Amino acid sequence: MFRYTRPLKLGDRGQDVREIQERLNTLGFDAGLEDGIFGESTRQAVIQFQRSKGLTPDGIVGPSTYTALMGVGGKARIVINLSERKLYLYLDNQLHRTFPVAIGKPNNPIPSKVLDYSVVNIKEP
Repeated sequence: MFRYTRPLKLGDRGQDVREIQERLNTLGFDAGLEDGIFGESTRQAVIQFQRSKGLTPDGIVGPSTYTALMGVGGKARIVINLSERKLYLYLDNQLHRTFPVAIGKPNNPIPSKVLDYSVVNIKEP
């Protein structure tokens, strides 16, 4: 992870922009391609992130946005609802994202050392 060295805004380019794009995409804010070019998709993702954290939604990654963006993490938890075929991602006990999932076979378990997770609505065949 890079250190904060400058405000990042529309039109900026560089490795620091690429890392911000990667972080936004990882957190579920669609920054588009991780190409190191701060374009409109990245700006919109920054605005969405800022709104989610109660920051001024100006689309610029300044010190406050950088700190919030790089400090996000906390405790992650995954809940998989087999009957709904959905995966729920919680960050710090708040629902962050929902994903559709395919159901595998019992001999292919979820890795137990990746995240704290639980499976609900288990139906045996």
